[in-house]
Amino acid sequence: MRSSRVTVLIDGSNTHNLIQTHVAKFLALPTESTSALQVMVGNGTVLPCNQLCPNIVLCLHGCPFIVDLHVLPISGV
Repeated sequence: MRSSRVTVLIDGSNTHNLIQTHVAKFLALPTESTSALQVMVGNGTVLPCNQLCPNIVLCLHGCPFIVDLHVLPISGV
């Protein structure tokens, strides 16, 4: 299993886990098509997420979490 360090933003009020398209590609995460999830970003634009990275293991301070990550087509932080 390949391991990479990334910086994450944890927001307890979000209902879904998101990952930028280029980060998912860089990490070579497996993706699958899913029904579009509509996400409103900070400037009010609504973007569709129609790809999902299923069952991704995130290790935070040594504790593993298995999460699904919706691929959000944005750039920047």
